[in-house]
Amino acid sequence: MRDAFQRLAGLALTATLLGGCASAPSFFGGFGSNSPERLLTDAQSQPLPQATATRLKAATLLSQQGEQGLALSILSSLDDRLLSPQDRIQWALLTARLGLEQHNSGATFKAVALLENSNLSLATEDRRQLTIYRAQAFGEQGDHLKAASMLLDAQRRANSDAGYNDAIWLQLQLLSNPQLSLLPGKDDLSIGWQELSTLARSTSQQDALQAAVRDWQQRHAQHPAAIQLPAALAQLAGLAAVVTPPTSTDTPSSNAQAPTGTPTRIAVFLPQSGSLAPLAKAIKAGIDTQRSALLSAGQPAPDVDYYDTTTATIDDLYAQAKTKGAQVVIGPLDKDAVTALESRSDVTLPTLALNYGSSAQNATQSLYEYGLSAEDEARQAAQYAGDAGLTQASLLTPDNDWGHRVEDAFRQQWQYQNHQIMTAVRYAPTAPVSGSVKTLAATGRPQMVFMFAMPEYARQVPPFLKYLHMDNLPIYATSHVYTGRANASQDSDLNGVLFPNIPWYLPELYNDSNPMPYKDSYQRLNADGKASITLLKLNAMGVDAYELAQRLTRFNDSPDTKLEGATGTLQLDANHRFQRQLPWARFQQGRPTPAQPTSQS
Repeated sequence: MRDAFQRLAGLALTATLLGGCASAPSFFGGFGSNSPERLLTDAQSQPLPQATATRLKAATLLSQQGEQGLALSILSSLDDRLLSPQDRIQWALLTARLGLEQHNSGATFKAVALLENSNLSLATEDRRQLTIYRAQAFGEQGDHLKAASMLLDAQRRANSDAGYNDAIWLQLQLLSNPQLSLLPGKDDLSIGWQELSTLARSTSQQDALQAAVRDWQQRHAQHPAAIQLPAALAQLAGLAAVVTPPTSTDTPSSNAQAPTGTPTRIAVFLPQSGSLAPLAKAIKAGIDTQRSALLSAGQPAPDVDYYDTTTATIDDLYAQAKTKGAQVVIGPLDKDAVTALESRSDVTLPTLALNYGSSAQNATQSLYEYGLSAEDEARQAAQYAGDAGLTQASLLTPDNDWGHRVEDAFRQQWQYQNHQIMTAVRYAPTAPVSGSVKTLAATGRPQMVFMFAMPEYARQVPPFLKYLHMDNLPIYATSHVYTGRANASQDSDLNGVLFPNIPWYLPELYNDSNPMPYKDSYQRLNADGKASITLLKLNAMGVDAYELAQRLTRFNDSPDTKLEGATGTLQLDANHRFQRQLPWARFQQGRPTPAQPTSQS
């Protein structure tokens, strides 16, 4: 395990560096405290049940960082019976998935045993996913007939749940013709799948395949694959996946009347591998969840197609999306890719990039940019403090590229308001806090301090200021000062510190008369209150991206248009870049509370 800790220390350094990497989104940084190695270290001194839960958190973080092998090793060593029911389900889902990715079917089988050997109450989606993982494990071992048979039986018992379609289709395509005839069950479900698979194998021309599939759908109108074609077949045949809207009131149609100009099909350009893949996956979850929430409410919800930016050029992706009928694009995510689009005069389809390019201005027609930027928060802090009547500030920011950009953003806005900076201290995140605070205090008492720091570092600043007789000094921070989970015992030293954050991180600020934006999607993604807080911010970004993409024409035609989003109030500026205005909070008794600016008394 010592080698694992050393490996994790290197991963933490990588995360720190990634915060300033040009190709990474500007909201992804890391000089924080809730790291895998810290969690594993903490687990060594905890009671066994608590330690097991802590190690599960560490493994989850590692999987999000692309360290699937190490994450699976930790998960496989846990006694899942010591976990809470919800954590046990999380352990099973993650272990099963990683087992498949790491070609360790034994780990997958162990995890999905929860389906038969426990009294856990599994949600429909979780039960379906574990069943699919189990079938895929048999497929991994080469037994595709057993995998397909298992999935068909599960779909039959789940009243033809279309959520199994893609997994069934994959296994059917791996069967030989003789094996296909051996599928058990001679009911409409099984016969329909056999016929659909046979016609796909025997029809090579796309036009002929389209006609054959449509004819099959008419003859099997109630079959789950007639209602929702497997995605791979739909792409092969050049057809929309959802052809016949569901008639059940539980699953409203996506064909609800949409406002004029609203797209009906959106293409999403995201990486499915590489360093940005975990971020992309979280954004995708937000998009999919918001679409499902709209459908459940009977509202228009454009169809979404995902394209892998790691397997084709941007021009090829545009061509594929346009051929399939997309009217708007969400993505790309990579900062360099967005910068490249800024060098064009126009883009093939209206595009909502999920990052800000490096150009001083975005002059490309039909290109819009949206991201979660710490620099935006720094500018808002300068404006917010200035509105409170403060005119003199000292700055405390990390001495790295990310910190320099945030410092420059605050400085430019502060000086634009004709305010004064007394001193600017750039600290080393791993150095003692006392040194940087003493340097800041050496030039005298400012009216306020602007601080850009992660929680572990930030919590030490107010006590040192108090020690140096500079207590009650207004401190304005960015969202990074707060973990996203209320922790009064750890955050009590931050009492009085003001900070902005996305609405989904500050549920304390909302109530029935002032509802949280997209609360339904928030509750779906954070049903048990235990969602990864890092991923929740990216989930929120996906929700807002899906909503913005439907309104690009409206924003373009009416510059005053605003969206009260999950990541803040969004408005388009003259450079076609969305700016965010965030709600502000103040730590009081270690917890975030609604805030108003505080001036020097």
